[in-house]
Amino acid sequence: MKKLIAFDPQFLQEFSISADLQIQTENTLQLQFEISDPMNEVDFESNHINTVGTQLNRENDLWKSTCFELFLNPVGEKNYFEFNFGLKPTWNNYVFDEYRKPQPVKLCYDFEIQKMQWKKNKLKIDLLNRTAFQKFNVSLTAVIKNKKNQVSYFALAHVESKPDFHSLKSFQLQRGF
Repeated sequence: MKKLIAFDPQFLQEFSISADLQIQTENTLQLQFEISDPMNEVDFESNHINTVGTQLNRENDLWKSTCFELFLNPVGEKNYFEFNFGLKPTWNNYVFDEYRKPQPVKLCYDFEIQKMQWKKNKLKIDLLNRTAFQKFNVSLTAVIKNKKNQVSYFALAHVESKPDFHSLKSFQLQRGF
């Protein structure tokens, strides 16, 4: 697991989050987030989720509240995919041709959630990859809203002067075959 770093750590004093992505087979990915919140600073919407992907609704603007995110950039390509996961449970997936383009964003149907589990402090998501891409530059991120409605932005690295999860410079991991 890789520790995510808060852009501005002042809002969440004892909170921490780790994440990782593993490529299980040529077309299956497993994403995991693990939370440590000893002071109970964040009010998570659900204590337990165990659902198959067909039971999940797609919803826009999940990043406006607590949201777990994955960004995948196929190695050698300009395009990238953004995934948002909420604990309602909801999710969405977008494809960009290049940095933040096009606008409005395009929904992506090349990935499918097979299973989503939230137990206590762990989120695990199994994804099916229907693209021809098998090797990715990866960014793992989270938007966390505390009980005072203050928002913290977590990522493997913050490379810009403000939180910018779309910056390809912040895609710090490489995963795949």
